[in-house]
Amino acid sequence: MSVDPSSSRLMAYVRGLPRGCKLCMRGSKLVIFVTGVCPENCFYCPVSPRRRGRRVVYVDEEEAKSFRDVVEEADAIGAEGASFTGGEPLTAPRRVEALARLLKDLYGPGFHIHLYTGGSMLTRHALKWLSGIVDEVRVHPRTPDQWRHVLRLAEFRRIEGLDVSLGVEVPVIPGDGGRLVGWIRELDKAGVDFVNLNEFEWAPHTLRALLERGFTPGEGSSVKGSWEEALRIMEEAGRITERIMIHYCSSRYKDVVQLRMRNYRKALRTSRGYELVKSEGVVVFLEPGIPASSLADYCSNGLTRCWPLLDIDGCVVEAYPSRSREPIVSRRCRGSG
Repeated sequence: MSVDPSSSRLMAYVRGLPRGCKLCMRGSKLVIFVTGVCPENCFYCPVSPRRRGRRVVYVDEEEAKSFRDVVEEADAIGAEGASFTGGEPLTAPRRVEALARLLKDLYGPGFHIHLYTGGSMLTRHALKWLSGIVDEVRVHPRTPDQWRHVLRLAEFRRIEGLDVSLGVEVPVIPGDGGRLVGWIRELDKAGVDFVNLNEFEWAPHTLRALLERGFTPGEGSSVKGSWEEALRIMEEAGRITERIMIHYCSSRYKDVVQLRMRNYRKALRTSRGYELVKSEGVVVFLEPGIPASSLADYCSNGLTRCWPLLDIDGCVVEAYPSRSREPIVSRRCRGSG
């Protein structure tokens, strides 16, 4: 089992990583929230109330009103691929196909697309259709019938010779390890390509449901016990399987690596002449107003340019490289005046 060297609590994997995950790690995956509509009702669903159940599209947290918005964001991060998520993307098949064909046409067949689905709408016909427009399908089964359905889909893919990677992606719920190990063994036998284990997380709108079920919030947005359960699953499943890739990804890894790398790529490509790019994936700039004596603290390493030390009237602003450049924190105004 390999563990990310920067922190044993960030990510770990057995036998390698799916291509979609490799591109996410580089920050080069465009995240397209296809729709907030979903037929499932998972008590731990992280989708915010302002998106859930609504037919809205977001791309890297920016609301998209047109295909042009999607393409502009892809260019802004230098995207090498995209992930289609939701909600349930399969409730909007025309939108999925239009987006997939647009991105493949513009950026070439090597532009990698993976799609998340709850699985209840992933029929054999749907899998065959998806094999012509996306590269990876990631299923989130929750019931024994849905797990068995994934096994049947893997057999159908083999018989039909479909050119699409098939995997499972589920949260690691503390106490659920034994069941997951058993299913991973069956997935391996059936020829499923990978299993992604995500850290079980809480959000303000799911906290009550989690507490009522006996779960305890941990560091950040994590739920206590998920990391430890994941390691047990990976160690045991790694011993009893032969070929399937098993990957654990923590909520912190998504924030400090995937999201930061994507923001950094975007900041470098979209920074304006008066902005400094920081390695954290934010831009820094001055806003006219109150005296700020020096910007020396905001000179990063040699990867980005530095402003000269000037006495300028202004406030130091840090922002994510979004279109609006909304400040992350309150403006910091410094100086003697």
